[in-house]
Amino acid sequence: MPFLHGVYIHTPVHAQLTIIPAIVPLLGVTTATKTRCCRLDCGVLTVNVLIVEDVVGTGRTMKALLGSIEKYKPNMIKVASLLVKRTPRSDGFRPDYAGFEIPNLFVVGYALDYNEYFRDLNHICVINEHGKEKYRV
Repeated sequence: MPFLHGVYIHTPVHAQLTIIPAIVPLLGVTTATKTRCCRLDCGVLTVNVLIVEDVVGTGRTMKALLGSIEKYKPNMIKVASLLVKRTPRSDGFRPDYAGFEIPNLFVVGYALDYNEYFRDLNHICVINEHGKEKYRV
């Protein structure tokens, strides 16, 4: 699943959380060009849901995801994001918990990638236009 590519970096931080397998199929969300959510194959969720995201940009994808989850009436839904971009395209969505607010630039490292490159860096940095051109697919 595309959503889970970089999760190995963050897993030790969240190891004490209980992961609910029924939610995993929902997380095949595509960002960048489209907002799409998959179907959740279960009934009412009588649980608390914590969505852990790497970067919140415009907020459209997260709003669509929240709408899909809310249909199952969980006790509570909270969103935590490592990074929140300051972008003029934002629809106003703000996560409940945010690590850092960053400029509207493309960042890589610490599980964030550009065309499958740079995910393994142990820090976050901005990729410039030369780097984007070099690693373009």
